[in-house]
This record gives sequence, structure tokens and C-alpha cells, in this order.
Amino acid sequence: MRNYIVVFLLVASAGSLVHGQTTSPATQPSATQPSLSDLVDPSAQWQKLGTGLSWAEGPVWLGGDNGYLILSDAHGQDMWKWSEAAGFVKFRTPSNASNGNTRDAEGRLVSTEQSTRRITRTEKDGGITVLADNYMGKHFTSPNDIVVRSDDSVYFSDPPLYGPNAKEKVLDGDYIFRIDAKTHAVTIAVKGIRPNGLAFSLDEKRLYITNGGLIAVCEVNDDGTCGPARPFVKLKRGYADGFRVDADGRIWSSSADGVEIFNPDGTWIGTIDTLKSLGTGTTNLCFGGKDNQTLFVAANPRGKTMQGTLYSIRVKVAGAPLPAGCPRE
Repeated sequence: MRNYIVVFLLVASAGSLVHGQTTSPATQPSATQPSLSDLVDPSAQWQKLGTGLSWAEGPVWLGGDNGYLILSDAHGQDMWKWSEAAGFVKFRTPSNASNGNTRDAEGRLVSTEQSTRRITRTEKDGGITVLADNYMGKHFTSPNDIVVRSDDSVYFSDPPLYGPNAKEKVLDGDYIFRIDAKTHAVTIAVKGIRPNGLAFSLDEKRLYITNGGLIAVCEVNDDGTCGPARPFVKLKRGYADGFRVDADGRIWSSSADGVEIFNPDGTWIGTIDTLKSLGTGTTNLCFGGKDNQTLFVAANPRGKTMQGTLYSIRVKVAGAPLPAGCPRE
């Protein structure tokens, strides 16, 4: 049975208090920028779709209006599936501690697996293809988030892992790797940063990277190689994990307070405050559902009764297609 949570707080007005600190004029939306209420209706209701995971991660929407969402239990051995028709059901067991999920240009599920330290693609017939499991003969450390470019090249983050699936580190650094779509060669795309979440800009000329309380950015060259990462925006509170870009290029990031939204130039628009409305911050998110205008959020409340949970809410803007530039099914 669905549970509805009506309380919904928007934090974006000039001079308002954001977690006890007055926002500065430099972070306020200008007259030409959208307000938070332009993006999310203040009367919108959160919907609780499923719970009971040890750590909810990697939501991705597959298919069009009548498609479904895939969600990882990153500390467990299950992947979950939610659809309007079937509700919240198990999708795959064992999942090899899958974490990040995305889709390729053909609409196939592409995932990172922590316990096997590999990247896999789920074929249309349900078969699983291993795309990569090592770099120059050395195991990856902990494949985390993952994105696919419109040319079907794959980029994934490989930071250290702490927790039940932690593995011995054999590489000499923390990297973002790239898998070439044609040659399948694995190369280092970005180094010099401890990477987490990943997302491309609409034109795929920028790769955004979450790094603690920062979102960094690097330029992506035509051949798929990347320039050095540099700081882009600092979150208002807490750490950024998973995030997505909407159809207008805005960044929607998970945070300790909920979902922080930034314009493409890095200007903060506002925060959907799930900490007050749901009692928890967020870990990851994605767009999906009808017209790609439902925001799905993975949350992992702290405490003895912590249970990873999937929530959704309707928004006024569509998410960017995955991969960018590819038509939605």
C-alpha cells in the first residue's frame, strides 16, 4: 500500500534561512533564473515506493512512460525493480553488490558491481555481458557510479570502498575509467580526484563529478579523453553522492538536506528539503516516469532502524535523456 507524505518544504527565497545560515545575495536566483517553485510545485506529494534495503543506491529509469525503475542494494545482494503496474519487487539475486546503474543508447541496463569489481551490461534477453573487470591486469577497487556517452563509451568512478564489500586496493590511485565503445579498451579518463557520482552535461562536453561536499567538472574532448577536474560548485550542506541533469542542463544533486539544484553556470536555485519533510537526506536520484517528469530519490536514514527507501515526487521539468542526446523510448 502506498504511503503519502504531504509535508513538503522549499528553501529558495531571498534572505531565507538554510540550515541556520542566511543565504548570501550571490547565491540568490536573479530575475531571469527560475525559482524552486518553477521546478517543483510546493503542493506536490512525496510517494513512498519501497523500503527495507540495507543501502539504496543507483536508481535508473528504463523504458518510456510505461517503463520501470531499477534500484541497487549496495550493501546487499539484491537489485530491485519498481513499476506502476507491479510495484516494488526483486529484480536480481545475487546482484554482486551492484551500486551505480545507467542505460546505454539501446536502452540496456549498465551497472557497476562491487563484490566482483566489474562493469556489466544486461542484455534485452536477460543475459549479462562483462564489459570490463580490470585495468592493465589489475582489479578495479570498487566500481561506483557509471554513465554512458551517446557513442556508447562507458565512464565509471572507482574510489576506495568502506563497508561490507570492501576489497583490497591493488591500483595505485583513485580514477575515473573509460571503456571505448569500439575497441573495448579501458583507459584512465580522470585522475587526481577521489570520484563518486558522475553525470554528463547536455552537450556531453562536460563531465560532472561529485567529490565530498563539492561537485567538480572536467572538459570532455571529442575523442572522449578528459581534461583535469576542477571545482565547480559547493553544496550548501553535507556530501553529494548521486546526481542528475535535467532537460535544461540544471544539476539536481543529492545532499544531507535533500536535493540541491543548480543552474548550468553553478548558481544555486534552491533545496528540496527532504530532511524536514521525510526525515532524511538523499543518497542518489534519477528522473523517469511519465514524460520523464518524476523525480525518484534513494534515501538511507541514519540510526538503528536504518532502511534504504525509494521515494518519488512529480516535478515540472523533464530529466535529460540517458545517454544525453539519445531519444527516449
